[in-house]
Amino acid sequence: LAGDWGQGIVPGPEKHIIWDIGRDLGTFDLSQLTVQVNASDAGIELTSHSPGNYWIMEWSDMDWSDEANIERIAKSDVAVLGLYGLWNNETNEELDVIAKIRALNPDIVLLGYFLAKTNMIWWKNSAPGSFTRTLYDRTESFWSYTTTGDTLSNWPGQIVLNILNPACRDSIVQTLAEFQDATNNKIDGVLWDYFEDGIWIHPDVAASVDGDPDMDGDGIPMNSDPDERVAYLAACDSLVLQTRADLGDDFIQVFNGVRAHKSPEFAALGDGMYYEIFPTQVFPDPDMTHALDPNYQDSLFNATDWPRKVNGGPFIVVGMYWHAFYVDLDQMVTELDFGNINRVVALLTDTYATWILSTNHNYHWPEVEFNLGPPLGPTVIDGGHYTREFMFGQVDMTFETGKYPNPFRYTITIGDQIVEALDVPYHHP
Repeated sequence: LAGDWGQGIVPGPEKHIIWDIGRDLGTFDLSQLTVQVNASDAGIELTSHSPGNYWIMEWSDMDWSDEANIERIAKSDVAVLGLYGLWNNETNEELDVIAKIRALNPDIVLLGYFLAKTNMIWWKNSAPGSFTRTLYDRTESFWSYTTTGDTLSNWPGQIVLNILNPACRDSIVQTLAEFQDATNNKIDGVLWDYFEDGIWIHPDVAASVDGDPDMDGDGIPMNSDPDERVAYLAACDSLVLQTRADLGDDFIQVFNGVRAHKSPEFAALGDGMYYEIFPTQVFPDPDMTHALDPNYQDSLFNATDWPRKVNGGPFIVVGMYWHAFYVDLDQMVTELDFGNINRVVALLTDTYATWILSTNHNYHWPEVEFNLGPPLGPTVIDGGHYTREFMFGQVDMTFETGKYPNPFRYTITIGDQIVEALDVPYHHP
């Protein structure tokens, strides 16, 4: 760039910025060119990107009075926000957080993170009348228990609710609908966390839970009780359908959890699904080769046809929050960026890649942003070699082992310039 850019440029008319596009992109032939300029008071780069499928996970409480946080969220195409903090704060109501985000990005989809079948214990200490306290009070009588009568917990700090009881489901959906109606910060839908085939108990709490899950109270463990498992699956279906009935057909519902990943029938009840530690669940070894094999029944190419497509979806989302490292060509210990790896997957499959703003997760916003423009056709697969042409460039991916954490090598080019590449230990930039 040359001209009136950088530090120390004061406002005023007759400013000019000159961009040497040939230096940045190399040989490039365009009959038309549009340049979009986004202004940021907080120093956030609101860069257009490709695919137009960036998904931000940020369920922790945020300081919404900080304009930088507003702009960071507005960078994405879909953002999952900490609903419990967003709705539990009078200041956030006065700030009109959602309106400010939409002012920067009118097309953004904003979802609330919502527990599908559990309560947080700490909600009992929330302020009376708040969203979390109201939800806690209304569902406390629907706690689930084990075969020995112990309180059923499946995650640290959480209690499993007995959604087999219709009154429990009524309380959950009613509370969601009431606060969605009353808040200034109305969301477009929820990410349900999460739906599975039964009650999975996290290893960190398993030792403290006496007995086995027994939601119907007949003394038979759920895993040995076919009737209870059928009832549980039906209750999950009913929770989703009741939410749609009470909040409207245009209220988006995205499912986390393995049930939607392998059940087209359940996935069809919602608008999308989130693959939380992609590709280590659902897909047999080697993980990624099955996930990207159109002939495999549960592959991403097939799963994109399962959910509803009436609300801008389907929202098929891949993420990975584990950490992995390698020694690069400079003998530096380097962390694999799964956000970048999954961006390649998203470009090839028309799905969403996950990014996060918190620094303690390994899918922070990408170092390199680019816009390949729309795809010019489907992904071409030749054995383990995948390519896809876009208006401005190409994605080229070749499988190595297909396994986590280093499933493939790839190169992304715009014009004749490589903008990103990974072939461990080589990476660019």
